[in-house]
Amino acid sequence: MQFLNHPHHDGSDLYVSGKQVWVRVPADFAAETPWLRCVVDGEPRFVAMTVDPARTGRAIGGHGATDTWWTAVLPAHNPVTPYRFRFGGQWLTAAGLVSHDIPDTTDFRLVAYDAPPSWMQDAIIYEIFPDRFAGSLTGKALPDWALPAQWDTDPVIGEGPGVSEQFYGGDLDGIVAHLDHIQSLGVNTIYLTPIFPARSNHRYDASTFDGVDPLLGGDIALKRLDRK
Repeated sequence: MQFLNHPHHDGSDLYVSGKQVWVRVPADFAAETPWLRCVVDGEPRFVAMTVDPARTGRAIGGHGATDTWWTAVLPAHNPVTPYRFRFGGQWLTAAGLVSHDIPDTTDFRLVAYDAPPSWMQDAIIYEIFPDRFAGSLTGKALPDWALPAQWDTDPVIGEGPGVSEQFYGGDLDGIVAHLDHIQSLGVNTIYLTPIFPARSNHRYDASTFDGVDPLLGGDIALKRLDRK
C-alpha cells in the first residue's frame, strides 16, 4: 500500500483553518469530486468540495505542484464536529483510506471549545480526593450512609459493598494544613474531585451544586483554601 499516493488530511493548520478544511489528492490518485461528510446534531450532512485554485498547481507545504487541493466549509454547529471525506466508494478518516463505511470513532474532529487560559500552559496540577488526603476536624457527626475508617489503620475498600461509603474524614482544612507539602512538589494548581453535598465519599452523586459539603468544612473552608 502506497500511502503517499493516497489523499491526505490532518488537523494541522495546513489542512484546517477555522471552519474551512482541505484535502490533498496526489495526481496519480484517480478520484471523483470528493465530498465532505460531517455529523451535525447526530445527523450526517454532505458538502460538495471544490478545487482550491490558490493551492492547486503549486508546491504547498513541501508537497508537489501536481497535487490537487480540494476545499469546503464545514457546517460546524456543535462544540465537537466529526467529519470525513468520500471519494467515490472510499472513505478517508483519521484511520486512513478504506473501501467500506466504518464507525464514526475514527472520524476527524473539529473542536470549537474556547482555548484554555494562558496560565494552563505552565500549570503543574495535583488532583486531590478530599476524603483521602488529610483531615482536620475531629468528632464530626457522620451521616447515616458513612462507614467510618481510621487513618493508617483501616485498609481501603477497593471493590464491592462499602467502596462509596467508606469515610476517612478528609476535608478542605486538611488540605490547607498540608499546602507546604504540595508546594514542595513543585505544584502550582490544585484540582479537587467533587466537593458538593452527597451520599458518598466521592460525591459524584451531588444533591446540589449551591454549596460545599459541611463534612468538608462548608463554604468557609473553601474560602480559607482559596485565600492560601
